[in-house]
Parts: sequence; C-alpha cells; structure tokens
Amino acid sequence: MRYFFLSLILVMVMGCGGGEVKDITYDLEIHHGELEEKQSLEANKGDTITFNVNSDSSYVLHLHGYDLEAELQKGQNNKILNFEANATGKFDIALHEAGDEHSHHSHDHGTHGAEHEKCENQFSTTDSASPSINLEVDKDSTNGTLIIKPNIKNFTLVASSNDKNEHSDHNTETTKKGHWHLYLNNELKGMYHMDTLTLKDLEPGDYKVRVALSSTSHCEYNISDEVAIEIMGEKKGHDGHGHGHGGENIIASLEVYP
Repeated sequence: MRYFFLSLILVMVMGCGGGEVKDITYDLEIHHGELEEKQSLEANKGDTITFNVNSDSSYVLHLHGYDLEAELQKGQNNKILNFEANATGKFDIALHEAGDEHSHHSHDHGTHGAEHEKCENQFSTTDSASPSINLEVDKDSTNGTLIIKPNIKNFTLVASSNDKNEHSDHNTETTKKGHWHLYLNNELKGMYHMDTLTLKDLEPGDYKVRVALSSTSHCEYNISDEVAIEIMGEKKGHDGHGHGHGGENIIASLEVYP
C-alpha cells in the first residue's frame, strides 16, 4: 500500500469586489510515500486554477470529472495544469504510477459533480442533421461492469483542453464538436470523448445511466439519452482508505462551488 505526503500551499490573487473570479494556485509537495494530511481544495465557478507540483517520484496526476491528466517528473517543479473551473461539484485528484496504462484513459469514478450549465444555443430536435444519441448499456460477464455505447451521430468527439484559453465557442455557439458527459443516478461521473466506455467495480443496485452532449467549453446541449439497468449481486464492504480503482491513489479533492 502506498501513501503520499501532500503539502498544499494556497496562493490566491483576490479580486477587487465580492463575486469576482480569481486566479488560484495550489503548490503540492509529494514525497516519501506518506500522506501527512488530506485537504479539500476549494474554488468558485469561473476561477482559474493552476497546480504546481514537486514530486520525489514520477507519476501521472489525474483530475477526475474534468478528465485532465499530466505527467509529473521526478525532482522537478511541474506546472502541470492550468484550467477554468467551469464544472461545479467535488472532484477527486489521483496519482498513478508512471507508465500505468490505466492512467492514460478517461476515468469513470471518483466524481461527485452537479449538472453542467446549458448552452445558450441548442440544436433543433426535428432536424435530421442535428446530433443524436442512441444509448446502449450492456452488462459484462464480470460482475459490476457496464459497457456504455453512446452511438453518437452528426457530432465530432474531441478531447478537452487543459487550457481555458483554447476554448473559443463558449456557450453561445452551436458547434458539432465536443465530448459527452456521463451521469449515474443523476451524479456526473466524468467527461469522455471515446465511442465506448467500460465502467468497472460498480456496486450492485439499480442505475440510471444518462449521456449528454457537451461543447468544448463544457456547457451541455439538449441532446441526451438514458437507460435504466440493474447490477445483481451482494454489496462489497469498504476499508475506508482513499484508494480508487486500477492502482490509483486518491490524494486530495477539488470542490468547486456555484
């Protein structure tokens, strides 16, 4: 079992008045395989967040929900992520061993996000040229595994950018490119740009699976589909540790308020 020592220093450039967006920098120090103190990092929607990380080993850092990843180089001060906090909710921050193939794919867990704001301009639901979703959800032979196929048409799936300056469509243009948001029982689980997603290690129970199209600036379009499905079996116990699936370690969480 691996633990991480995390030292967090918050540097905030405050706006002149209440409610103004801020530039927030978090300095993270990771060493010696122990977690000294787990903290919840906070921001408001619209703030710009930068993560600076100094690590004694090489890892891949993953911010769940925003689906952002960055490589940490051993012994270097890594300015690894700079992004706009445009999704509200609580998002886990995880570390993976460098070279772990699991770390280079979009993740399906560890996010407790709210729904995203709707795009100002929406697609016509009567136009055959508009995007569409025909959601399929299948159960794998492995217990607790779902295979999700959105079957998206007339829409180009692209990866999200780490840099807010690269988002040019905002929520005022109707463009046929972006990614899709996955909700399980009305909770946002992540943002994805692949054709098929496999969710593993789900607890037995009833699930409402919903997929919605999103622009590159993370506002949602009026194109979605949902499926209800039940996973059979007995619920597993939890050991209370901050570990995710597939060899990752949850080291902190980012909470973004509306």
